[in-house]
Parts: sequence; structure tokens; C-alpha cells
Amino acid sequence: LYDALVSGHIGSAMLETFAVEPVPADWPLLQLTNVTLTPHIAGASVRTVTYAAEQAAEEVRRFIAGLPPVNPC
Repeated sequence: LYDALVSGHIGSAMLETFAVEPVPADWPLLQLTNVTLTPHIAGASVRTVTYAAEQAAEEVRRFIAGLPPVNPC
């Protein structure tokens, strides 16, 4: 990807998920102006975060009440 971006074969890239997070400070893609990097949760909206918090709270409530989880992992 780096070589394709530097050579112009790919005009730009937007990346959200990485093999290692956070990416190392010396990662070559960080130096390119045609690359946009966002945190893995960049797409989380207020609604999504609120929903996730509500679901987590419900699982805790169920655990304390001795009930099985709704979404077992």
C-alpha cells in the first residue's frame, strides 16, 4: 500500500483498522499526506455509544439479579 501511494498508483487511502493499535509513531504511512487514519471507533455515533452503554448496563443488571446474559460471549 505504501509503495502504491508513494508512486501514485493509488491516489489516497483512508484506514480505520490496523494489525497493531495504536500504530507505531514511526509507521511510514503516518508520513504521507494522501493517507487519512482514524481511530477504530471513528464511526461510532452518539446513538451507537448510548445503545452500547445501555446494553452493557442491562447485562450487569441481569448478572446481579442472577439472570443469564442476553448476549453471552
